[in-house]
Amino acid sequence: MSSAEKSATFGIPKDRDADVTGEPLRVSLAELRRSVDLLLRHVEAVAAGDAVVMNQDHFWSVPADELYDVSKEPVDLMIGQLSESWQHLRNLLADEDRIVGYHLVWLADVLRAIGQDISASPPRRQRS
Repeated sequence: MSSAEKSATFGIPKDRDADVTGEPLRVSLAELRRSVDLLLRHVEAVAAGDAVVMNQDHFWSVPADELYDVSKEPVDLMIGQLSESWQHLRNLLADEDRIVGYHLVWLADVLRAIGQDISASPPRRQRS
């Protein structure tokens, strides 16, 4: 399935303004922060309570050295665990001095699962 077909599958229009020049993607930290805040407010609006329930725990994980090499299929798939990723984040909250860059990867694991769960769920009434 092509990336355009995959985008259409999720109802995401192909971004005509996407940089196809081969230049590195530059992500504005201010825009990233605003996006995260907006998306978390959306999760809060559709969640039934003050937490989200994760019905799945294990997931396929692609090693970093294979993740962005789309010229070949990954061969070393690993199994990740949402509860483990979440525990790493909770440990960080208990001791902020232990922060490492990989906490972003663990956060991405959890956010991906939440996003996929919310996307697959029937729409709920948003709270006022």
